[in-house]
Amino acid sequence: MRCIFKVELSNRKNMNNTQSSHLDRAFRIASESSCRQKHGVVIAVGPRILAVAVNTDRNHPDVCSDPRVEASYHAEANAIRQLDGHDLKDATLYSARVGRTGKRMLAKPCERCESLIRDAGIRRYFHT
Repeated sequence: MRCIFKVELSNRKNMNNTQSSHLDRAFRIASESSCRQKHGVVIAVGPRILAVAVNTDRNHPDVCSDPRVEASYHAEANAIRQLDGHDLKDATLYSARVGRTGKRMLAKPCERCESLIRDAGIRRYFHT
């Protein structure tokens, strides 16, 4: 059986109401992150949300000598970690990012997170 891995930019024209709602929730969740780059993730199967997460600081501010360097646990990894052991083949991941002013921004997962998403069995995700 070949694994289908579909990545889609969130084009609202191609999304149904449930998908659009999950992406909106990812934006709201992203704004709750304490990191400079605010990312939020929702993992859902149809209308049912399985996990939500934001990126979180990995280093204490007193330990990090350069404030421009921010080490964090990525929102994708935090959400998948919550669902360890669950079958996610029918799940969809929604990833969103907001700037410091609340402006919606691009949120394409990094290569490591793409690999983590694939390894978790998630076959489809939307990102902004």
